[in-house]
Amino acid sequence: MVVHCSPMVTCAARIGVAIAVVPYMLAGCGSSGGSADAGGVGTGPGSASATGTIGGRSVPDASALAILQSQPGNACAAILLSSDGSACGDLLARHVPGGTSNLSYLFCEVGNAVTPGTYPLGPHSQAQSGFVVQDSQCHDVVNVSASSGSVTLTSADASSLVGTFDLTFPGGDHVTGSFTAPVCPVSTTADAGSTVCGP
Repeated sequence: MVVHCSPMVTCAARIGVAIAVVPYMLAGCGSSGGSADAGGVGTGPGSASATGTIGGRSVPDASALAILQSQPGNACAAILLSSDGSACGDLLARHVPGGTSNLSYLFCEVGNAVTPGTYPLGPHSQAQSGFVVQDSQCHDVVNVSASSGSVTLTSADASSLVGTFDLTFPGGDHVTGSFTAPVCPVSTTADAGSTVCGP
C-alpha cells in the first residue's frame, strides 16, 4: 500500500540528506531518525534503458542505483538513473562530478520493506520524480518535476530494485524505460557530511 501524506511535508524525512547539495536531492516519508538499509549491496553501476526525451535531453542510463530507508511502520526507496557511471561510488566518497544528468523517483509504502508493485505519482501520493541536469560547477541547468506517471517494481529486495517507469513531464515530454538498480549503502543521516562537486 502506498503511503499518503497531507501535507507531504508532515511526513518528509530526507532520505537524501547525505546528498542534498547534488542533483540526487530527494525527500522521503517517515521521521528523520530512520536508517539506511545496506542489505547485501555493492557499488556496481546497475543498468537502465529508456525511450523519449525531457526538454530535448535523453534520459541518463550510464548507471542505476537505489537508496532504501526504513522507518517504524513504513519503508521508502529512491531510484536514481544517472549519467555518472560511478554514481554510487561517488556518493559513498562524498564526491559528485559536475556536468551530470539524473532522473530520480522516490516513493514510500506502509510496512517494513519496499515490495513489488506500482507506485504512482499523484496529488495525494508521497511519490515524486524529477529530472536534473547540472553544469560543470554542479549548478542546475534543468530542474523539472514529473507531472504524472508511475514506477512498477517487478522485483524488490535488500540488494536491488528491478522494474519499469512511465513518466510524463510538463510540456508533454513522455519517457518510459526499465532499470536494474543495486542498493547503494549511502548514509541518509544528517551527520553524514558534505558532498564535494568536482571533476
